[in-house]
Amino acid sequence: MVEIGTGMGNFFSHYAGTNREIGCIGIEIKYKRLHRTYEKCVEKDRADVILLRVMGQKICDVFDREEVDELYLLFSDPWPKKAHHKHRVIQLDFLQDVSKILSKQGIFVIKTDDNAYADWIRSHLDQSWLFEYQMYINEDPDKRANSENATEFETIWRSQWKKITAFSCRKL
Repeated sequence: MVEIGTGMGNFFSHYAGTNREIGCIGIEIKYKRLHRTYEKCVEKDRADVILLRVMGQKICDVFDREEVDELYLLFSDPWPKKAHHKHRVIQLDFLQDVSKILSKQGIFVIKTDDNAYADWIRSHLDQSWLFEYQMYINEDPDKRANSENATEFETIWRSQWKKITAFSCRKL
């Protein structure tokens, strides 16, 4: 399992702690967040996780073809200003990279609370022709997220009754 953008590690550490047979790799650009993620994993007796300080867009530099079974991108920065859209993680070239590293039965889960970004994601998934996907609104696509393992942002947004859009994607 790979999570791009571990944040403070709630989802990542919970997943690692409850799925001990699965190797877990977290990617985060901010050092303090990586450190906090590791501390939470140690608390759950999973010091064997791998945490990388690298941009999520560099996944093809880190993983081989069809190496990843599960990939999570949860609440990445929506970069709402039009001039900043080029900084969004979801771009056509990123989706091509995801398709390369996902195994044949691999799953790619994306969540956002930003409606405009959700439209952007859907549009890019449609343009890429690389994935079949289901979109969920205020529902967890993998039925595993709960108050114990939701990301910090997901916990905040759900408490504020914000609309959360999730995409569960499979490679074609």
